[in-house]
Amino acid sequence: MSHANRGKEAEKQFRNACETLAVQQGFTYWRVPDARTAMGNSGGEGPGDFLAWSRITTPAGLADRSYSIEVKEVEHEYRLPKSNFKTDQRARMRMLELAGVVCYVAVLFKPLKKWRVTRLSYFDSGTTGSWDMTNLELVEITDWVKVLHANYSK
Repeated sequence: MSHANRGKEAEKQFRNACETLAVQQGFTYWRVPDARTAMGNSGGEGPGDFLAWSRITTPAGLADRSYSIEVKEVEHEYRLPKSNFKTDQRARMRMLELAGVVCYVAVLFKPLKKWRVTRLSYFDSGTTGSWDMTNLELVEITDWVKVLHANYSK
């Protein structure tokens, strides 16, 4: 897979999952332009591939939540190489977390045609060349996006 096309299938699947939910009131999203899409006009990489906003009614009233989701795609069954999620990218997402944004990383494991999704804090440690994600549940991304909107505890 060429460097320019890496991750495009995962981004397309994630966008489609968001589209199915965006027709409902209380959920919207935005695909953050990457450097290639913005043709150099973006001022650098963003803090995630997608931003999403959700509003649900709880017993305490309306609850709003903001999300940043970094979407990754790998040709492996359970590992995400550190080279695919560099320190500066994690740092930009961490700044959003400090401002109250909930940050997730969604990884499409292409051989399995399934996803593993976790909070940014999962990637804070590690001195090896990749993260072993076998301890995370395999999910369908459309189902996970629905849960994201309906359940803030994820």
